[in-house]
Amino acid sequence: MTLTDYCVICFVILEFSHFYLVCFDMEKDAVTVIDNMDVTGSPIKLVNDDDFFKKTTPFKVKDVFKKHLKLVNHPKFLSFEATMSKRLDFEWATVGNSVVVGCSLCVIFES
Repeated sequence: MTLTDYCVICFVILEFSHFYLVCFDMEKDAVTVIDNMDVTGSPIKLVNDDDFFKKTTPFKVKDVFKKHLKLVNHPKFLSFEATMSKRLDFEWATVGNSVVVGCSLCVIFES
């Protein structure tokens, strides 16, 4: 299989002792951060910058993945150039609880 065979590509990230996902929807040209914690309590922030080292991890993952798409001549390379990373909000987002993240990710993938 090649990358063109996949609809969604997800990267599991462990940062600050907290798991979350950075997902690339190859059909909708969307980048989504999936984090079970409420945005106000999550250590994961979305900060983009021209300087790679000032970006937060979700934007760094996006940049590296875009470079890979270009390297392998993937047809979606240019589609992700202007796409902004967005955070998926949950009504049931947790506050101060990073332990349930594994269960949350399982529920998301079962849906």
